[in-house]
Amino acid sequence: MKWMESRRQVAATVSRTGPLRRPSQRIRPFDPMEKAFKELGDRFLDPSVNGVNWALAHEYSLAPELLAMSHVWRTSENQKHVIATKGAPEAVASLCHFDAERLRKMARAVDAMAADSLRVLAVAKAEFSSDAWPASQHDFDFTFLGLIGLADPVRPEVPAAIAQCRRAGVKVVMITGDYPSTAAAIGGKIGLPAAGQIISGGR
Repeated sequence: MKWMESRRQVAATVSRTGPLRRPSQRIRPFDPMEKAFKELGDRFLDPSVNGVNWALAHEYSLAPELLAMSHVWRTSENQKHVIATKGAPEAVASLCHFDAERLRKMARAVDAMAADSLRVLAVAKAEFSSDAWPASQHDFDFTFLGLIGLADPVRPEVPAAIAQCRRAGVKVVMITGDYPSTAAAIGGKIGLPAAGQIISGGR
């Protein structure tokens, strides 16, 4: 985790964005990313005092126009709600109303993490005191907490398999939802020439 306000706050918030429902229906995560977030929360938080009486009250899912999701938790503190959010850094920056300078600072941090083959997510939180949920996540007053980098190690047999394909005249392409810098770093590790051959966006 890099460029964050508080390691403990990031751990607390991101661990509350996983596949959880009501306390009686807690779901064990199976996705490797969600498993990592749960382990992060288990590592940094005291389960005996942290969110023990919280209940999931509302959810905002990922959408094409906003690549961020939020869980709204009802706490035991005078019905206060805490909103835990994770998503693409640019989406979370939009929710946090970053100015141009903060956007540039975040972009530099994201690029540096992506160049290390990390998949990067941003984390934010907000508080809300009503049960009248707004239609959009943009209507909450979010505080940015930090960036999380996830490593997905290349399987040892992949570079040799790609080299074998290239020797046989088979063109190999990698299709991914990662940042171009992340894709280029991973491509380099597995033997794909990346320079000048990355296509992104609508192209």
